[in-house]
Amino acid sequence: AKSYRYRNRNRNRESLVLRIAMAKYMVALFTCTLFPCLLLLIPHLCLSFTSNYDRVGQAPAPNPRHDCGLRAISDRKDFIQSTITYAVGGIVLFNHQSATAALDIKPVASVHEAVELISNKCNRRYLYNVVSSDYNFLYRGLDPSEDQNPTVRSNEPCDLLNSDTYGSDAAVSYFAALEKNMVAKNSPILPSNAHLGTTCPKAAADWGIAASIWPIGEDGVDFAWFADGGLFWPRNEDASKEVIIDGRDCGKVSLDDALVGDAWEILFSADNGFVAVPVKFEAELRKGLQRSFTI
Repeated sequence: AKSYRYRNRNRNRESLVLRIAMAKYMVALFTCTLFPCLLLLIPHLCLSFTSNYDRVGQAPAPNPRHDCGLRAISDRKDFIQSTITYAVGGIVLFNHQSATAALDIKPVASVHEAVELISNKCNRRYLYNVVSSDYNFLYRGLDPSEDQNPTVRSNEPCDLLNSDTYGSDAAVSYFAALEKNMVAKNSPILPSNAHLGTTCPKAAADWGIAASIWPIGEDGVDFAWFADGGLFWPRNEDASKEVIIDGRDCGKVSLDDALVGDAWEILFSADNGFVAVPVKFEAELRKGLQRSFTI
């Protein structure tokens, strides 16, 4: 049943991304075609109403038809020009937001290039903890078609509050309650803005292919885990409910200790995306990292 949930989550993640992309495409299609036409029609209706309203109670001009016609043409031109400007600006902004919000997966040419990318771009605090843990990695399951190269992944959907992820409304309720508790602690990382990784590559492989993950950048990267480790979901009733937030709960279980944990799940946020390296490249990756870093 657990393996089914893991495989189902991977399929649901793809389905979620596809549905989001289709919805954005339909909205963009409406915005780029029908919506501007409606905007251009509105000025004619408004001008017709206002021109009639302005003439009520006014003395006729020497040549009212000529004067009103010129004023209406001038007003209509100005209104249409401003409407087109706002419409085009809104369309460009919408398309820009849609483009930046789409899942972006860029292949990396080689493991050597991935090592250089990790060395130069990966979150330094995370790298230090990986080295301190004797090169224990954090893994995540990816689509099996992505096993040919390391990749850089941006705008990965956060799906822990989606009922399709685990196929369970109870899971959604659990993560919603967890979010409420973490918000009360002013946690920068929440189920709604983060992903789950695991210290066990075999567990990650239940979601597709296992790949080590390497968050990019110094900002927008945070981690959280339970004090006694284990899974976030399903969570044993007798397990600890204390969530350790990296950098906040000092003096407790550290991130390098969590990376050594046996099949521990770790919540991580990566606002700038992350590098993913399939496990079949792990020996080469580990050697490259060991040549790059020393304590």
